[in-house]
Parts: sequence; C-alpha cells; structure tokens
Amino acid sequence: MIVTQVDEARADEPHRNGVLRITIACTGVAAAHFSLCLQVKSRHLGDAYRYPTEMPMTLIGDKRSFAFETSPCDEHAPDEFLTVDIFVADKLLTILDNAAYVPQFCGDIDAEQNHRRHDLTWLQRRDDLTGMDLTQAHLYLTKTEHWSQFLNWGPTTDDISCHLIIFRESLWITAFLYSENPDYDTNDPVVHGCKVSPFDLISILQSQSALMRKTADNHRMHRSGGG
Repeated sequence: MIVTQVDEARADEPHRNGVLRITIACTGVAAAHFSLCLQVKSRHLGDAYRYPTEMPMTLIGDKRSFAFETSPCDEHAPDEFLTVDIFVADKLLTILDNAAYVPQFCGDIDAEQNHRRHDLTWLQRRDDLTGMDLTQAHLYLTKTEHWSQFLNWGPTTDDISCHLIIFRESLWITAFLYSENPDYDTNDPVVHGCKVSPFDLISILQSQSALMRKTADNHRMHRSGGG
C-alpha cells in the first residue's frame, strides 16, 4: 500500500487540500484509488457535505481553533441523532454528551449564526472587560451573562461554558467544562482559548448545520432502502 499526498487542481488555482491518495496494488489486479478528505479548510467548507455518505466522519473547521467532527450514531440510534464532537483550541468539549438531536441542534446553530450576522455588537470591545485577562473576562461573563454564552445549544452543550470575547483587538473563543471545574466560582478553571475570525466562525456554523441535515436525510434514506 502506498500513501502519498497530492495537490488537486481546481478551476481557480492549484492548491494543497489535505487529500491523501491511497493506492492498493495486488498482483494481477488493477490498482484501486481512494481519496480521504482529512480536513476541511475554511475556504472550501462546502466540500464537506456534498457527499456525506462517503466518509463515516467529517471535520468542519480546525481543531486548533474551532471545529465540529460529525459521524453517524450507531445503527440502533434514531435517524434524527448524529454524533457531534466540538473542539476549541484543541480541547474536546463534548466529553459527557456528543449525541445531537438534529432538528433541535441545527435550529439552535441557525439561530446563533443568524444572530451573529445581523447583530454585530458582539464584535465591539467592552469597557467592562478592560484590564481583565481572558480567564477573568470569561469568568465574569459566565457569572453575569450566562444567557449570552456561545455554544448554548441544549443538552449536547450543557457541560460547556463558552464565550466570544474581543481581546487585544482580536476575536477570541474561550471555553471550559463545568464537569472538569465544579468549583470554578471559587477556583479559577483552566480556560482554553484561541483567536478566530468572524468570517470563519459564521462559515463553520453554516456548513455544520447543512452537513448535519444532509447526513441525517441520507441516513434516513439508506435505512428505508431508498439510497
């Protein structure tokens, strides 16, 4: 078996897109070629959900900043559920619950991205956070504005405290887990955070919602014998 990384040409320009070309050669048998999309770059987020049934797991975004990793639940789970893992700054946030009910989860994602697109106050620097570091700002928002936190999308995200914070003129996404920091109100938790661009954030949300709806539809058709 030979594994090589290749550049695939596109209409706009050639680029390296993270595709591994795996060649399996057997004596007397023609070689077979398979492509594995390992990571979806922000400029090609739409590629992730064009053919969702070709791969059991799809990554949208970048785990080093903000990403979703989606795969079907086991064969006995209802069609409306998918396995969704969420990452912020390389930290897996869905350690307690990663089963997402697609209609509710996608509805919350859509509401989130629509709000972020049309109300830009979240991109303004806040005077009440002046002088705070990221951990202090995150804790302040968690204690005073729990209702406004990011990733507040029902049971799958109940363990997550996450905020979008303008810090040093950049947008940061910060998060910690309540289960790992039960005494966060008296002892500072380990807050994971990194910079993220508003464009990438909105694009990831839009693509994740579309991916989940398409994957659930295909899974339902497959079970019913229609695909």
